[in-house]
Amino acid sequence: MITSSYLKSRLVIGALTLLFQGVDSSSAQEAAPAVTKAITEASKSDGIKLSPKAVVRIGLKTIPYSPAATLTLQSGAIVHSLGITGIYRLRDGWYKLIPVTLLSKGKETMTLKVTDFRNTDQIVTEGVALLRVAEMDAFGGGE
Repeated sequence: MITSSYLKSRLVIGALTLLFQGVDSSSAQEAAPAVTKAITEASKSDGIKLSPKAVVRIGLKTIPYSPAATLTLQSGAIVHSLGITGIYRLRDGWYKLIPVTLLSKGKETMTLKVTDFRNTDQIVTEGVALLRVAEMDAFGGGE
């Protein structure tokens, strides 16, 4: 029997194969962020920039940031990784994981306290899992 988690894992593997197709990671230096066909620029302070093709392949969707005391998002937009809860911010073409404070958790949504956002920023709501993989690839997996 094929389960939905098996299908999801196959989809992720297929997407990653397409995303990083043609990337030779053996020649990348560990100290420098990796630039690939998908990742066009990488900066520890700014995040990563993706090629337009990578944005489509990953399936990234964003919403405008609206200044408020709290922010409620679908659970799928929130990243839990390496002890950090965060959301991806898009600013001037740069995708960066921004730590947030989890205030409450509903069935399908979470309410957060956010900082370090500007009125012109976007919040990534879809494709965050593959965006996280791309970011980890750019910075050697431990970011």
